[in-house]
Amino acid sequence: MKNSIISFPNLMKSQINRTNRYITQMLSKDRIREMIAPQVVANNRFQILKTLPPVGDLKTYLVTDNGNSFYCGNCGKKNNKASAIYCTSCGFHLQDSTFILLEGLQENTIGFEPLVAGNLHQNGILTFFELFFSEGHHYVLGQSISGKRLSDLQNNITISTLLEWVSLLAKSMTFLHNHFIFNVGLAANDIFFSTSNPRLVNFSKAIVLHKSDKKLILADLKNFANTFLNLLDKIESQGKQTNPLREILMNAANGQFSSFKVFQQKFLQQEKTNTNNHFFEPKTNSTRPKSFTVSVGMASDVGIVRTLNEDSLAAFEQTSIIQSVARPFGFFMVADGMGGHEAGEEASKIAVEKITRELRHVLPGDAALSQDRIRHIMEDAVFAANEKIYQNAKTQNNGMGTTITIALLIHNSVYIFNVGDGRAYHIQNNKLKLISQDHSLVYRLYKIGQLQYDDILTHPQSNQILCALGESQLKLNLSNLEKQANHPYFFHVELEKGDGLLLCTDGLWQMIREPEIENTLIHFPQPQKAVDELVKTANINGGVDNISLIYISTH
Repeated sequence: MKNSIISFPNLMKSQINRTNRYITQMLSKDRIREMIAPQVVANNRFQILKTLPPVGDLKTYLVTDNGNSFYCGNCGKKNNKASAIYCTSCGFHLQDSTFILLEGLQENTIGFEPLVAGNLHQNGILTFFELFFSEGHHYVLGQSISGKRLSDLQNNITISTLLEWVSLLAKSMTFLHNHFIFNVGLAANDIFFSTSNPRLVNFSKAIVLHKSDKKLILADLKNFANTFLNLLDKIESQGKQTNPLREILMNAANGQFSSFKVFQQKFLQQEKTNTNNHFFEPKTNSTRPKSFTVSVGMASDVGIVRTLNEDSLAAFEQTSIIQSVARPFGFFMVADGMGGHEAGEEASKIAVEKITRELRHVLPGDAALSQDRIRHIMEDAVFAANEKIYQNAKTQNNGMGTTITIALLIHNSVYIFNVGDGRAYHIQNNKLKLISQDHSLVYRLYKIGQLQYDDILTHPQSNQILCALGESQLKLNLSNLEKQANHPYFFHVELEKGDGLLLCTDGLWQMIREPEIENTLIHFPQPQKAVDELVKTANINGGVDNISLIYISTH
C-alpha cells in the first residue's frame, strides 16, 4: 500500500525540459534573433517566439507567458501559486512553458468558448485554457503545437500511422458532436500536430447548438472523409494498398453513415476482417513460428507488518499446438491497492475483474493484430477500469486507487502495460532486465539524472507515486508523461525458449535487490518454487508491504 499519489514537487530541476522543446528553441537562429528583439502581445503578457500558420481567420503565435497565468505548457494545468516554479501536477518547469495564442475578431473566437468553459479534453483535440480581450483584440490561449500541419506532410506515411490518425480524430469528432459542436475545421490545413499526434485546432467557424443536427453531422463526415481520401492519394502513389480504408472513407463522403459513431463501428469491423488485406499492417514473419510452452507460478502474501492484503492477481494461460508448433496465449496482472481501510482492496479487485472482462475478446489466434491495435485494446480496458474505480471512490469518498502491471502474451510476443510502481522484469540468458518504468517520484529523479538507480530503494520519498488507477485525468497524465517526459507505460518484448517474465508489486522489489531476484530465478527453475522462495526472502528482509508476484517461465 502506498502513502500517497503526488505530483512532481519543486525539487525537480529543468533537465526534464532541456532535453525537449527548450533546447530546440534556444539553438534555433529564429529564436536567437527574437531574443535580441523580443516581440510582445496582449499588453506585454506574452512574448512571441514564432509566428505560426493561421488557424482559420485567426493569427497564430507560439508564445511564452510572462508569468501572469501560471499555466503548465506540458499538461495544461493551472498552478495557482504565484511562486510556483514547477508544475504541481506533472513537474514541468513552468518557465519553459510555451503556448499557442490565437488573435482575431470575437466572431472567430466564439467557437472556442464551450471547450474552455466546459474544460473539455480529448486526445485528438488541442486543449484550450482561456479566452480574453486585450488591446482591441480577442485571444484564445492553448497548449503548444509544432506548427506542422497535415497538409505539410510529405511521403513516408505508413498505413498503420494513418489508421491511428483516422481512429483518433473520428473519436474526437464523436466527442464534439456529443457536446453539440459542429463545423469544426477538418481540412488538412486545420489539423496541426502536437508532438507526433494530430490535433483539431480550428474552431473559428464552429457552430454550437443545444441539440444534434443531422445536416451538420453529415457535412463534418464528408469533410473528414475527403481530407483523408486526399492523403490516401499520396500514400497510394508510393505503391501501398489502401483499398478497404478507401472504401469506408468513400462511404462516409457519400453520406452512408449517420454519425461518426457509426463510422467508428464500421471502421473497427473493417479492421477486424481485413487483417490479410493491408487494412492495417499485420506482422509478417517468413520464418517458422517459435515454439515453446509456458509454466506459471503466482503468490500474494500480506507480509509481516500489515494486517490487510490489498493486492489482487489474475492469471490465465492456454497453449494451442498447430502444425506441431506450440502457441501460448495468456493474460497476467498484479494490482497493488491503496486508500483507506479496505478501499485499496476494493480498487485492486475492481481493476483485476474489469480489465479481465474487457480483454476477453482478445483471442489466442490474434497474433496478426498490430502492436498499435493491441496497445489500444489494453488502453481501453485500463481506462474503463480507471473510470469505474474513480466513480466508486467519489461515491464512497475514500480516495481508493491501485497500481497495475499487466502482461498480455500472444505466441512469443509479450505486451506490458504499467501504471504506478509495480514492475515487469525479463530474464534471458540468466540476466534480469527491468522492462517497465516506475511512475514514481524517485524513478523520475533517476531518469533525469538527479538520483542513482541504487538510491531509489533508500530515498525517503520512495513510496510516492505519480499516477494510479482511480484518477480523473489518468489518460491525460499518462499521455503527458510519455510524450513530453519520455516516460512510457506500454512495452513490447519478444520471448525465447528458456526466458522468464516476472510481474511484481513494490512489496517484492523494495525488499529484495535485483541481483538476489535474478539468483533466485536461476536456481529455482520451477516457477511456483521460485515464487515461494521470493516471498519467503521478502518477508525475511522485512516484509513491510503486501507481496504479490507472477512468474512465467518458457520451456
